[in-house]
Amino acid sequence: MNRSSDLKHLVLLNLSALLVSLAVIFVKLISMNAAQVVLFRCLIAGIALGLFLKYRGVRLWQQFKAYPNFFLVSGSILGLHWVLLFWAVKIASVSITILAVFSFPVITTLLEPLFFEMKLIRFNLIAALLTLVGIAFLVPEYNLQNKASLGVLLAVMAAFLIAIRNLLCKKYIQKISSTEQMFFQLCVSIILLLPFLFLERPIFNVSNVLYLLGLGVITTALGHTLFVYCLGFFPTSTASIIISLQPFYAIIFAMIILKETPGPNVFIGGILIVGVVLLENIRAAYYRSRENEKIS
Repeated sequence: MNRSSDLKHLVLLNLSALLVSLAVIFVKLISMNAAQVVLFRCLIAGIALGLFLKYRGVRLWQQFKAYPNFFLVSGSILGLHWVLLFWAVKIASVSITILAVFSFPVITTLLEPLFFEMKLIRFNLIAALLTLVGIAFLVPEYNLQNKASLGVLLAVMAAFLIAIRNLLCKKYIQKISSTEQMFFQLCVSIILLLPFLFLERPIFNVSNVLYLLGLGVITTALGHTLFVYCLGFFPTSTASIIISLQPFYAIIFAMIILKETPGPNVFIGGILIVGVVLLENIRAAYYRSRENEKIS
């Protein structure tokens, strides 16, 4: 791959991170409850991905029959993750929510030995401790009556769920493509969230419809698909480091569009959390390159 091609895919990878980071902004602007926002996001993204897979000639029903338990479990987890995350966005600031949920890479390293044959190393424990300190800086007071504090708790719970979902997906990625995984997970989430459509009447106006389309098409279908496409041109470690920029993109968008200004504690907590994630990705990249050198 030549230098111009490298640059092109690096730009696309950054673009995917930027698009995905817009999700919390759209959620904040949509005047519906969190469950309804997730439901319509899944509907729009599911239709977009379904048409894409149909165009590709994928036999969807045969895939579902082959791995029903995986799709049902991972889809339920993904739907609940989004509900908790969007609930957190609704009641707390974007900066607090996005930084708290971004603890998921560190949580993933702690949970990974439970899913795969690998040992938990000392660095991961130190990283988890530093992340916990970073999260503590995000909490304004230890009282769940405080909306920001409740938002942090919900976002961390969402982080645990997405870490579990990602690890489940990793186990099946050799058997089921990421696009097919995402499609069926969206379908399961839709079925589980349909009752919320009748508990409270959703508000359909021009702005809500446009924001929902942006959330479903731009951030979910396009952003995630573009990220998966770029994974084929870079090591996973490089992609992970670029994705570490998501909180910064989201906070910048929140400052410009929502006029949110993070406090000093949020900056300190954010530096700790994102810094730990970056160090973990750099460390993993270093050891992976060492292993590749030994093999070659």
